[in-house]
Amino acid sequence: MSKRILIVESDATLATHLQQALEARGFSAQTTG
Repeated sequence: MSKRILIVESDATLATHLQQALEARGFSAQTTG
């Protein structure tokens, strides 16, 4: 089971990059903001 992370960021581009980087390292990430 992967660890879950919620990314709260108003900059959609930054949030997407963070999500992709975390998912590449095995985390489950969702964004909002």
